[in-house]
Amino acid sequence: MRGTTRDLDDRLGYGLSPLVAYATTLAAAILLFERSAIGPPLLAGALMLLLLINIRNAWDLTLFFAQQQNERKRESGSTQS
Repeated sequence: MRGTTRDLDDRLGYGLSPLVAYATTLAAAILLFERSAIGPPLLAGALMLLLLINIRNAWDLTLFFAQQQNERKRESGSTQS
């Protein structure tokens, strides 16, 4: 059973954080359209945030699949003994 802390991490990593980053990207696009000076740095920050979120999520999925594979190997090894 998964802990509530890990569940909260996943909810933030896969749910809330991308929404915040996309909303920030939309705000940056509006500011760029209005030729505001804050638009380009805001867009750069939003894209960096998206990059970090995607790296975190890819790492999380890689660990999940590796753990699943390890459990399957362990189960198949114990049934063959």
